[in-house]
Amino acid sequence: GKASAEGDQAGAFKTLATQPVGKWLLVLVTIGLAAMTVWQALEAAVGHIEERGRSRTFERIASAGKATFYAYLAYKAVAVLQGSSASSGDQQQQKTTTMMDSTGGRWLVGLIGIAIIAVGVGIIWYGATKRFEKHLRGGQLTSELRRSVRTLGMVGYIAKGAGYGVLGRLVLIAASNDEPGRYRRLDGGA
Repeated sequence: GKASAEGDQAGAFKTLATQPVGKWLLVLVTIGLAAMTVWQALEAAVGHIEERGRSRTFERIASAGKATFYAYLAYKAVAVLQGSSASSGDQQQQKTTTMMDSTGGRWLVGLIGIAIIAVGVGIIWYGATKRFEKHLRGGQLTSELRRSVRTLGMVGYIAKGAGYGVLGRLVLIAASNDEPGRYRRLDGGA
């Protein structure tokens, strides 16, 4: 069927805010997102001391990306709490249309799509090679629990990477299409 309301990045926050005690829960979510932003920003600035060389640089860059993402989500949650009703899907569609109408805009959108796919491939590789295990305290887990965590970690990272791949493909399709609004986002459908 068709959704009763247009989905966008703030859709979950809007849904939560309309529930009983939802605004209070959204305040708690916002505080949690702000705390995650600060934590990841600190990790990016001075963290990952157990790593060395390029591995540490990569982890710090990843933490900076996470901090940016959590800050964005916190911003969206605050906007919902303040009653912002503008659809981010409409805003994104307008920005994408403007970008694609400019000189070289389609190439730029295409490069963004390729970058998103590359991130997805990297996430899949990270999960498939079990690189996430270095962050686990495996010695404190039973062998059965360790196998379960390993399997869930691999499946989770591979699924996340596949999601990025789908998103990147949609961006590439939009770059090659004359109608950028047709493929506006993953949660809003075509």
